[in-house]
Amino acid sequence: MSKQKITYPDYGSRSMRVLEALTPLTGAAAPVKHASFIGQIYVETTTPALYVAVATDSEVAANDWALSTIAAVPAAVAAAILQADIPGEIAAAAAEFEPLKGAVAPAAHADFIGQIYVDTVLGKGYMAIATDYADEADDWKEITLS
Repeated sequence: MSKQKITYPDYGSRSMRVLEALTPLTGAAAPVKHASFIGQIYVETTTPALYVAVATDSEVAANDWALSTIAAVPAAVAAAILQADIPGEIAAAAAEFEPLKGAVAPAAHADFIGQIYVDTVLGKGYMAIATDYADEADDWKEITLS
């Protein structure tokens, strides 16, 4: 993995130069110039549309940019996680935080404080407040909205 470097002119306030470098680019049409860094944002104001830089040195400058949509963001994040995942470690860790569920109130010790359990029959939610009470069911408190 390589780190990116943002270059900017050597004048004025350092913080101002960084903010200027990170300010999204705008234009009335899709971007046609090379991106300065991967992840740079370009807002096309006519449609409007959002482009994100995926490269900085494509043979055709416009290919540095990918059209983005809000719907594409979760898929892009998921793809990045899968790409960065060290043989399943991230996916396995994320699975541990999935709410538990069953047809009755929880009756086993919670795995961690803050764990969620859903009673799918009565539609009640429970949150773990402990992991080691003498009575396993006491690890859980019903979540109420009142």
